[in-house]
Amino acid sequence: MGTWGVAISSDDLVMDIQGQIVELLKKDIALSKACEKVIKQYKNLDREEKPLLWLAIASMQWKYGEVSNEILENVRSDIANERGLEIWREDSKLLGKRKKVLHKFLAKIEVPNPKPSKRPKLIIRKAPYKKGDCISVSVGENLYTAAIVLAVDNSNKENGSTLVGCLDYLSETPPSLEDFKRKNWLKRSYIGGTIINDITWYLSPGFKKEKKRFELIGNIKIGWFKPKHENLYTFWQNLGST
Repeated sequence: MGTWGVAISSDDLVMDIQGQIVELLKKDIALSKACEKVIKQYKNLDREEKPLLWLAIASMQWKYGEVSNEILENVRSDIANERGLEIWREDSKLLGKRKKVLHKFLAKIEVPNPKPSKRPKLIIRKAPYKKGDCISVSVGENLYTAAIVLAVDNSNKENGSTLVGCLDYLSETPPSLEDFKRKNWLKRSYIGGTIINDITWYLSPGFKKEKKRFELIGNIKIGWFKPKHENLYTFWQNLGST
């Protein structure tokens, strides 16, 4: 776990807990039950990390409603007894800043949020294409390139991913199905001089804004496919970029 600033959420553990509560709320679990689940999950945190748990929960309870008395008392006690400050003690300036942040946070959560946020909703974003789809990509005025869908992954309901291989094609004429069947992959050079086929996972958020640039030409058969570098991720706005 890492800490990179004095703010409440400038900590990996706090952000993980906050994120887990959000995911539970998206499953229509009550805020109180969601907090109970994360408390049980993190029950074995050590003395220095336990205050971060209460801060994370308090921040989410305040955001979506009102902080429970139990959580509020835990935060008050930790701040009053200066628990969870060991990592700051080597720098008196940062220690002072952290204390100010904590007291300001406590003052905020002691008063019910006048405008609590709405519960987060699960937004389904499936991969927009299927394996073998051949896409013509507009990359500028009267210029087109081409890309083939090699695989799709909808295991993350909110962020379906599409593995796309770009072809070495650039023309004033949209690609034909025959151009896709040749599978003349575009090559990319990466740090260290490694040259590989331009094959990348494209994440679903932002697709709707970009889809007017894409035209489905057809579908070709793609066998079992496992690229050497399948851990590259980007967004649809970058498809066709040079």
